[in-house]
Amino acid sequence: MSNIVHYNGSMLGLLMYHWNIKDSDAYNLQHLSKVFGEITLIDRTDTLKNPIKTKITYPMPKEWVTVPDINTIGLYRAKDILEKAKSLNKKIVLMWSGGLDSTAALMWFLATGLPLDNFEVALNQYSIDEYPACYEFLKRTKLTIVESNRYVLDIPNDTLLVTGEHGDQLFGSTVMKRFNNCKVKPYGYHEYQYEHNIHALNTPMYPLFSMLFVEASCDINGESRIREYLQPLIDKAPFKLKTLFDLTWWLNFTLKWQEVGYRMTTSCPDKHNSHIGFFSSEDFQLWAMDEKNHIENKINWNDSDPWNTSYKKALRDIIFRLTGDIYYRNTKPKVDSLMHHNLNGMCFRYDTGEIETLKDVIVGLDKTPANYFNLPCNNI
Repeated sequence: MSNIVHYNGSMLGLLMYHWNIKDSDAYNLQHLSKVFGEITLIDRTDTLKNPIKTKITYPMPKEWVTVPDINTIGLYRAKDILEKAKSLNKKIVLMWSGGLDSTAALMWFLATGLPLDNFEVALNQYSIDEYPACYEFLKRTKLTIVESNRYVLDIPNDTLLVTGEHGDQLFGSTVMKRFNNCKVKPYGYHEYQYEHNIHALNTPMYPLFSMLFVEASCDINGESRIREYLQPLIDKAPFKLKTLFDLTWWLNFTLKWQEVGYRMTTSCPDKHNSHIGFFSSEDFQLWAMDEKNHIENKINWNDSDPWNTSYKKALRDIIFRLTGDIYYRNTKPKVDSLMHHNLNGMCFRYDTGEIETLKDVIVGLDKTPANYFNLPCNNI
């Protein structure tokens, strides 16, 4: 039987309701997904009890080894992708959004010193608006510039599409911003309120995260339950997690990675192997798991506007080193610049490449829970 590799998080609750599933692990996963925006959550450490029939296709690094500095890793990565494209006789199309991830990738490709004859930069007006100075620079190079929207629905057979995907998972994505400067008052149970000038992400892991889980689940007992559920995964962290920033980074790194790996090709699942997330390499992952690098790249909460000045500090420094653009380094805000689209209404995606849409799921509701869940009979 095929296994699920990517799913719409909201479908979990729908199927649990339809079959009246009472399994506690399914319940925990459903509401944890809600906290992160109802996305695919697949634990690639294979630690958490997983009630869904999923397959891990983006495993954690198997061995802990010391890796070079991030600039060296980036250069190696760019060279490897260029060599792969050459061996496959394909051109590289870099989806450039103007943001930190894709701009750093662009700079590393340029810094290789290798010929970029079969290399295109795909962009749109939003990319230009986000980093106009880099666009002016691109126009002065010999690189081919193309409109990026043509790659949203499909990837041509002669193309390797490179994006800045998994950059957010290395450093922590903007999903963490919702925990910052927020006030949570879940149903009169407890009240954890943070003054506006205190950055909640720099506070201890709990109680704010667990309170948000209580809010998502509408369950007064959710605080202790989510702590118990997540503790085995927290114990697997490469260093001691202390703050809410640490916790949300680790959950993003372990639970969301596979979702990010698949989302760019949601509308063209047969082209999954034609997409490369620049930051998905094992060396980048090992770099992010090094406590020294994690500490050095934490957001500086003493800055007046930390998300715009110190978020992804290592990438800001790389771009500055190669461009000399101090304004971009010191003021670049985090902008959501994703270009993936779920235009085919994907609800479940399988390791066979098969897609189930909402219509497929509704029509097939006469299936048994065993089609989707790994659950004992008494929980169904």
